Amino acid sequence: MTAPRIREAGPEDAPALSVLAAVTYARAFGHSFTPSDLTARLATALSPGAFEQAFRTDTILVAEVEDRPVGYVRFGELPPGSDHGDAELRQFYVLPEFQRQGIGGALMEATLAHPRLRRASHLYLDVWERNTDARRFYERFGFVTVGVRPFAVASGAATDPDLWMLRRIPPVAPGRIIVLNGTPRSGKSRIAEVIQATFNGVWMNLGVDRFMAATPERFRPGIGLRPGGERPDLEPIVATLYAALYDSIAAHSRLGLNVVTDIGHHDDYSLPRGILTDAARRLTGLPVLFVGVRCPIDVIMERRRSTGWNADLPADAPIPPPVLRWQTGVHRPGLYDLEVDTSVLTPEECAARIRERSESGEPSTALFRAGQVFSRPPSG
Repeated sequence: MTAPRIREAGPEDAPALSVLAAVTYARAFGHSFTPSDLTARLATALSPGAFEQAFRTDTILVAEVEDRPVGYVRFGELPPGSDHGDAELRQFYVLPEFQRQGIGGALMEATLAHPRLRRASHLYLDVWERNTDARRFYERFGFVTVGVRPFAVASGAATDPDLWMLRRIPPVAPGRIIVLNGTPRSGKSRIAEVIQATFNGVWMNLGVDRFMAATPERFRPGIGLRPGGERPDLEPIVATLYAALYDSIAAHSRLGLNVVTDIGHHDDYSLPRGILTDAARRLTGLPVLFVGVRCPIDVIMERRRSTGWNADLPADAPIPPPVLRWQTGVHRPGLYDLEVDTSVLTPEECAARIRERSESGEPSTALFRAGQVFSRPPSG
């Protein structure tokens, strides 16, 4: 048999899903209902209108074979619309003639891998206690019976209860976060590239250059705004952009993705913005390695000239004030879990030291300690 295609359904699928559900439900359970109770059940819980309503709160995945819907699963938060860390698998149907062909397993695997369930610590479902095959299927995927749940029919007649089953979802280990803090031309971007290319696992590179490229031109340089308070008009949006960057980093980590970001943090704006403090707050509870990327200013100037910046500046000329402000502002207060010097180490050697420190098991708290320094009121 052709492997099923699993896709996320939408409201336009409601009529087809209703037909699939009605056929499957009637064949599986019709003998246990009176005709009037079965008709009422199909007209209320499994009608096209019921599916249209379900799409407002739930996710439905449909399995197709040669473009024909042959099964579906519906799931969402418990209770609907909540964010309490629990979810419910509300409906799971496969047409009888397509059962025992791997379609149910494919649907369940797609369900358990769905991003929506990554927030859930428990996944519940109910199943008719006499449906032995279904119970065994759910048990294969780690569900255990934890209680019973009443099942009501329109006539009010007595019915067998459903079994209430639970699968505990292992929490996703957060991805590691490496923050490379240094001045422009310090070599931090190249280190980030090496980390992404050589470290084990999935490493997302969410660095300053990529973020600046995504920023509308009228708001640039965005998070690349240099020290000195020269653009107070941009500073509020800069703070917001940093918040968005670190929320994105946190979201990646909480989904199990590793992140490396190269940045040039400072607080030398027209007035203190507390950006590093806010960043630390947004990453609270996540594994963050804060790395200081150092480079002597004479080497910085050589690199600037070789890349077209200050190319016409004589070698013996005074260092431009903006470059000096970068050099002093970025490494204040200078609290790091690790420091590397790119004037004496290659990007590969820097990455190797970062890997060693990251995998050492030593606690990494520098970002949070640095954030506390900037959160204190000035003395005097």
